[in-house]
Amino acid sequence: MTHSGTQAQSVKRHSRTLPQTRIAAGAALVSCRMHRVRTPLIVVVTGMPAAGKTTVAESLSRALALPVIARDTIKERLYDTLGVGDLEWSGRLGGAAFALLFDLARVLIESGHALILEANFFRGSEPRFFALPEHRVMQIHCDAPLDILVARYTNRPRHQGHHDAEKLKELPTRFQSGVHEPLDLPGNLIRIDTSQRVDVDAIAAQVRGHI
Repeated sequence: MTHSGTQAQSVKRHSRTLPQTRIAAGAALVSCRMHRVRTPLIVVVTGMPAAGKTTVAESLSRALALPVIARDTIKERLYDTLGVGDLEWSGRLGGAAFALLFDLARVLIESGHALILEANFFRGSEPRFFALPEHRVMQIHCDAPLDILVARYTNRPRHQGHHDAEKLKELPTRFQSGVHEPLDLPGNLIRIDTSQRVDVDAIAAQVRGHI
């Protein structure tokens, strides 16, 4: 066979394979876009202080491979960076921690990622969720009888910046007022009594169907 014939066969072979490569790459791109079309889900883990929110959120994070943004984690980094002060200072850093929590949530939502937000959200904070980019919500509300909450609050190890000994007396009032009841947000609500054994696998299965 002539050299020119060999070149013609080579060109012919490549003319068949290149479109297949482009099609495969294009299909992968379409698949990726289709995978990311679903509106990001926020799993909101909320409830009274000492209701077991952190344990539930971290367990769901491991089960679902989702990032957790926890208000207290942020607040404690602020204590470590800016210093520990009085009760008023703790309140100011708490407000800053909430602001940072929503800022970080915005970044993840804008990149198309589902996530877990964990904090003792107050009733009335719903507008901060409405201000986020488009998302869906599944809310998990943790609760327990007041005597159990008080016992946990008293005995749990916490950063000294929280001033838990001074805040302990607020628990009964906050419990009775319902200030940490579920938020008025659209989406599914799961209520958990953490004084009983919590079936994290069952909760994770419910959440997984919405991610």
